[in-house]
Amino acid sequence: MTPAAAPKVAIDYDSTAWPFVDALGPDVPRMPDGEVLGFHNCPTWDTVTNLWMTPDGHDSDAMHAAYEYAHRLENMRRVGLYPGFVDAVRSLRADGFEPLILTDVSEQALAWIKEFLGEHGLGDLDVVRCSAQGKAQWCLDNGAAVLVDDAPHTQTDAVEKGVAVMSFPYLHNADAIAAHGIETAPPGDWAAMLGNVRCALAAQADAAAEPVAA
Repeated sequence: MTPAAAPKVAIDYDSTAWPFVDALGPDVPRMPDGEVLGFHNCPTWDTVTNLWMTPDGHDSDAMHAAYEYAHRLENMRRVGLYPGFVDAVRSLRADGFEPLILTDVSEQALAWIKEFLGEHGLGDLDVVRCSAQGKAQWCLDNGAAVLVDDAPHTQTDAVEKGVAVMSFPYLHNADAIAAHGIETAPPGDWAAMLGNVRCALAAQADAAAEPVAA
């Protein structure tokens, strides 16, 4: 008899596994007060789209340049992973789960992410390319029990598709968090986030163990 596959825990990379904003270069779009635009300080997702996208809704050259710069291996090394992320991955594995990364980056950035994770002892962690719009569906199609992601449109899609989702709270995703009652942990606090993930996984296991009414 083939053993059941380990439940997957899908984790966004930027601003979830590592502090993406800290790796941005000096030439990214700025807020009206002159501060560098980041996911920590923009009041709504529209702020991101207005400053980082073209009027017809496509990624701007500035956005591509910012992402390319931030995902250079030397910049990921400069800012590091969020404290506790490596321990959280190892703990989930020890509990019989399969954590993995979902991210929408170029092939070159994907290679650098894998190399960077390998330098932290996570060289065997799966890193899957997936569009932000497709993450919730990927979770459904691939048996991911929980999604950890900061983008409000991804959170909303996950809720609508019945995928358990949780996030670190940033100003730009406050509305989605409030609207859907999404579980949060202090930004970058993977010890607290791990507790949330474990609670969600335990609740799902309890629900699955309940006898089905005749």
